[in-house]
Amino acid sequence: MGYSTILVDRTDGVATITLNRPQARNALDLVMRRELLTALDELEAEAGVRVVILTGAAVTVSGYYLIFPFYAAGIAGMQIAEIIHGVLAMLFVAAMLAHIYIGTLGMEGAFDAMGSGEVDLNWAKEHHSLWVEKEQGRATAAPPHPTPAE
Repeated sequence: MGYSTILVDRTDGVATITLNRPQARNALDLVMRRELLTALDELEAEAGVRVVILTGAAVTVSGYYLIFPFYAAGIAGMQIAEIIHGVLAMLFVAAMLAHIYIGTLGMEGAFDAMGSGEVDLNWAKEHHSLWVEKEQGRATAAPPHPTPAE
C-alpha cells in the first residue's frame, strides 16, 4: 500500500518504517498515526516479518553521510554533518527521556497500566482513541457467545 507520510521497506524478515515528514520534523499528525497503524497491522499479518524498526529520515541520512566520509563533501561538510547528527541524536535522547517521564510520573494511571496491562475505557479513549475504535469494531463484529442451557 502507498503511504504519504511514511516509507515501509521489507528485507529478509526485517521491516523498516521511516517517518517521512521532514517539513514538519516528522511530527505525528492524524494521517501519520493512521498510516503507522495500518502499516503495523499489515506487517503483523505478514508471516515473513520478524522485526520492525521505526526510524526517522533525518538521523538516518546524517548517519549514512558520516559512514562514508568525504564522499560528497570536504572537511567543512563533514563538520556540519557531525554537528547535525549530534544535535539530532540529542533531540532523540530528549524525546526518549520525555516519553519515559510521561509514561511513569507525568501521566496519572500510565505506570499502573504498564504493570497490570489494563486501563479503564476512559483512559484508553483519551490516550489511544484509534486503538479503542479498532477494538470496539472487532467486538461488535464478533458473534455473540452462546449461553449454556440450564
